[in-house]
Amino acid sequence: MTPALIFDNKTGNDNKYGSQHRWLLSSLLIGIVLLSLAPSLRLLMEALSDLSQGSQSPLWKVLNSASTWRALWHSLYTSGLGMLIALLLGSLFAFAITLTNVRGKAWLVFCFMLPMMIPPQVTALSWLQLFGPASPLLKSIGMAPPLGSPQPLYSAEGIALLLGIQSAPLVFLALRTSLLSLPRELIEAARISGAKQTQVWGHIILPVTRSGLIAGGAMAFISSLGNFGIPAMLGIPAGYYVLPTLIYQRMANFGTGVLAEMAALSLLIGVLALAGVALQQHLMGRSRFGLGGHSGRCHDFTLGRWRSLVTATLVGILLIILVAPLLALMISSLVPAMGVPLNAETATLGAYVEVMGRQGATWRAVNNSLWLAGSAALVLMLLSLPLAYRLQRLPERWRGVVLSAIEIPYALPGVVLAIACILLFVRPLPIINIALYGT
Repeated sequence: MTPALIFDNKTGNDNKYGSQHRWLLSSLLIGIVLLSLAPSLRLLMEALSDLSQGSQSPLWKVLNSASTWRALWHSLYTSGLGMLIALLLGSLFAFAITLTNVRGKAWLVFCFMLPMMIPPQVTALSWLQLFGPASPLLKSIGMAPPLGSPQPLYSAEGIALLLGIQSAPLVFLALRTSLLSLPRELIEAARISGAKQTQVWGHIILPVTRSGLIAGGAMAFISSLGNFGIPAMLGIPAGYYVLPTLIYQRMANFGTGVLAEMAALSLLIGVLALAGVALQQHLMGRSRFGLGGHSGRCHDFTLGRWRSLVTATLVGILLIILVAPLLALMISSLVPAMGVPLNAETATLGAYVEVMGRQGATWRAVNNSLWLAGSAALVLMLLSLPLAYRLQRLPERWRGVVLSAIEIPYALPGVVLAIACILLFVRPLPIINIALYGT
C-alpha cells in the first residue's frame, strides 16, 4: 500500500505543478497578446473616430486620397521586390554555407548577418556615400560620375535593393534552421540508391526545406513593409513615398485630425502584414513535408574544383553589399566636406574629435542605446522560450490567430507604434500609478 500511496501523491504533485506551469504560461501568453494588440486597438479606435462625419471623417479622407493608394502600391512594389532580393541572397548563402564544404563558414555567417545589425538609416547613408557624383570614395579613385548626374539610389529599385540586403539575413536564418534539421540519413540513402545531385536537390532538399523559404520570405516582406529609414532617405528626396514615409509626412503637418489619419494609414500596413502572415501560414500548411528536431551535422556536398569559385563568389558578394558601403562611409568621415576626395592633404580626424571629444551627448546616447538594447534583448530571451513552448501546444486554428496578433507590432513603423504607445501609456498605469511615458 505504501508504494502505491507514494506514487499517487507524487503523481498528484506532478499534476499540480504541471497545472501551475500551464496556468503561468497561459497567463504570460495572454499578457503578451494583449500588449501586442493594445497599441493596435488604440490606433483602430483613433482611426474610426468621427465616422459620424461621413465623407469628411479622417478615415474616409485617407481612403479617398490618391496619395494613399499610390503609397500603398509603392509599399507593395518595393517590399515585394526587396523580398525577392532577400530570398535570392539569403537562400544562396544558406544553401552554400550549410550544405557545401565552402571555406571560412564561420566568417561568412558573421559577415552576412551584419547588415541586419546595422540601422536602416546607416545602411542607406553608407550606400549614398558609395554612389553618385559627390561620393568621396569614387572621387578618390577617379571614378566619380560628372557633377549633375542623378543619384541612382533615389528610385524604387534603389529602395528595394537596400530593403532586400537589410532583410536577407532573416531569410538566411529561417532557411538555415530548416537545413540544419535536414536528416543526413535521408540524403545518404538517396545517394546510395543512385540519385544524382540534381535529383537530391529537387526531390529532397527543396521540398523538405520549403517551409523555411516561405517563413523567411514572409519575414523579409513584413520587415520591408514597416521599414522607415531606407525609404525615407532614398524616397523622400525623389518624391517617392511609401506608407511609412507618407505617415511621417502627415505627422509633420500637425493639422487637425492628424492622429486619426496616421492611424488609418497604419491600419493599411497592418492589413498588409496580416495578409502576408496568412499567406505564409496557408502555404506552409499545404506543405507535405515537415522537419522535427535536430538531426546533427548536415550533409556536406563536396564542391571539388568549384570550391574556390563558390567561396570567391560569396566573398565577392559580401565585398559589394557590406565592405564597399562601409568603406565609403569611413572615407566620408575622414574628409572635411562632401565631394572632397581623400588624400594626404584632405584627410582629417576633426569629425571624430568633435563628436567624441567635445559633444557629451554622444556618450550619453551610447550608454542609453546599450542599456535599452541590452535590457530589451534580455527580456525577449526570457519571454520567448516559454511563449514558444506554450504556443506549440495551442490548437492549430488558435495558433495562427495568436501568431498574427504577436506579429502586428513588428509590421507597424516605429514612429506609428511610438505614437500608439504614447496614446496608450501617457497616463499613469492603474493600480500601480506608474507612468511609462518618457522612461
